[in-house]
Amino acid sequence: VEFTDLSLQEIDDRAEKLLLSVGIKEQSFFKFPSQLSGGMRKRVGLARALATSPNLLMLDETFNTMDKKTQVYLKGKIDEIARGRTLVATIHDMRFIEDFDWIIVLESGSVVGQGKHEDLLETCPLYQEMWALEGKISSEKKSEVEAA
Repeated sequence: VEFTDLSLQEIDDRAEKLLLSVGIKEQSFFKFPSQLSGGMRKRVGLARALATSPNLLMLDETFNTMDKKTQVYLKGKIDEIARGRTLVATIHDMRFIEDFDWIIVLESGSVVGQGKHEDLLETCPLYQEMWALEGKISSEKKSEVEAA
């Protein structure tokens, strides 16, 4: 979509729809960038990237500075965000990785595994280790909450 082909109202409507789609609430639409949290700035960046309907979308640790509600919201929207395009994402938080169609595991810049989540759990020692560590983090957090 070329923005020159759109009226100002159409541009405003599209911007509003994109901002809402990444979890930005209307009361934040007119804030200055310095008034936005790091997570909100990442969401605005994602909305800006989606505005051009790219064939390739690259996300670099997009979820790591977002609050938990936003993480859950965007995890539920990832299929919609990726629809019709190739999505490449660098992710260290294993909770976000299992839904991807193809995962490439890197260690010191070298590919040590690739495939679907289930396959990597069977064939890639590093992926198995990272998945097990994520499970430990989750169970430790759960134990702390139950103890409180």
